[in-house]
Amino acid sequence: MYILIGIAVLIADFASKMIVDSNMRIGEKIELIEGVFSLTYIRNKGMAWGLLQNQRWIFIIGTVVIVTLMILYYVKNKDIHFTGKLGLMLSVAGALGNLIDRLFYKDGVIDFLSADFIDFPIFNVADMSVCIGMGILIIYILFFEQNKKES
Repeated sequence: MYILIGIAVLIADFASKMIVDSNMRIGEKIELIEGVFSLTYIRNKGMAWGLLQNQRWIFIIGTVVIVTLMILYYVKNKDIHFTGKLGLMLSVAGALGNLIDRLFYKDGVIDFLSADFIDFPIFNVADMSVCIGMGILIIYILFFEQNKKES
């Protein structure tokens, strides 16, 4: 089941990026809810808030290492609560979604979702998956792993 969730995230990420890339110009903005939310097509050569611009290989190598460690953790710990499995799968799928962009697009990751009401980086489905997955992993570590240690 968790692998299917990961595959669904990868498909949604890839499809949404291809729709934006095929129908918008870089820099184009389409307001969906005025002042709140828009589609704004950019190519991000760094990470959130433009950090580490043009460090493509650092991101590629780092992603491969982190994804490998997460998969090894999953394989070595078969008794992980479903919360931990879900968090790992969402994080891995999101990381792989952006890795695909970094491998195939030298001009950066396709980002297009813009929360206009706050100062927040433009993001994509893969970014959401990583953030949600990491949030779930934090909950898992704080509440489920902690309970296993206490018992």
